[in-house]
Amino acid sequence: MNLEFKAKRPREMFYVICLCVLSIFGMFVSTNLVDSYTWDKILFSLFTVIIIYQLYYMMAVETLKYSIDENGIEIIRFFGLKKTFIPQRDILGYLYKDTKISGVKLSGYSLANINYGKCFEDTIGLCKLFLTSSHNNFYIVTKDITYVISPADIDKFNEKLDKISSTVENFKRFPKQGKLELYKDKQFMIPFLLTSFLCIISVATPLALYGLNMLPQIMPLKFNSLFQPVLIGTGKQFASTQMFYGVGAMALLMCMYYATHFTAKFDKRSSYKYIYIALLVVVMVLIVQFRILYKYL
Repeated sequence: MNLEFKAKRPREMFYVICLCVLSIFGMFVSTNLVDSYTWDKILFSLFTVIIIYQLYYMMAVETLKYSIDENGIEIIRFFGLKKTFIPQRDILGYLYKDTKISGVKLSGYSLANINYGKCFEDTIGLCKLFLTSSHNNFYIVTKDITYVISPADIDKFNEKLDKISSTVENFKRFPKQGKLELYKDKQFMIPFLLTSFLCIISVATPLALYGLNMLPQIMPLKFNSLFQPVLIGTGKQFASTQMFYGVGAMALLMCMYYATHFTAKFDKRSSYKYIYIALLVVVMVLIVQFRILYKYL
């Protein structure tokens, strides 16, 4: 018989809603106060991502529930549109803990009792969290990952869980040993090489145009939010400014490269996002650069 269990309702949901409202307010205030085309686009993009991020996890937590029967456990979100099924044959056992989960956060959302995403827990290893409470949680152990859930009706869920699995004692999963070889991973190398190439383009383009005397003597250096020039300089100054943005994108890429390597020690899939952050930034730099060049060359 299939039984559904609601997740505990976290009190922190009010704070998540407040953060969404503050983010929307911050986006409108910053885009109206900052009279710079580049920073206007950066702040607008940043706040848009933050708002979507908050709304996504707010909906995921609000619609979270668990279903259990003799075939396994299903974690349901977004009114059944997104599901994670854990087959009974894959469950090695479970643990019940009344302590707050700790470890290295790899991805997802975390705010007090709300923990949603992936982390490497100090004693259990790699975990996928679907938590709305920091206490009274079930750790469903499988071969590759541990799922951590927080049903509201603990006793009834535990009774049902005992029929398809058993508790495990002193379980520990260590990080995978061996040398990381991300250069062999296409999911990492393709965006990394593309980002590196675009960084080179962002630096080489203004340098080449200046070296070939293709830049006008007078070039705009700064624009307001309506893309109207507010600071004028020489072609050399323009080239230097644009190269500075390109070098900044390169520095960010290197930071994201090391962040990827650190995270990949625990979980490769969670590490790829850092390279895509660098890719997004350099694309924005190039869009602004090419728009200026298209208009003023």
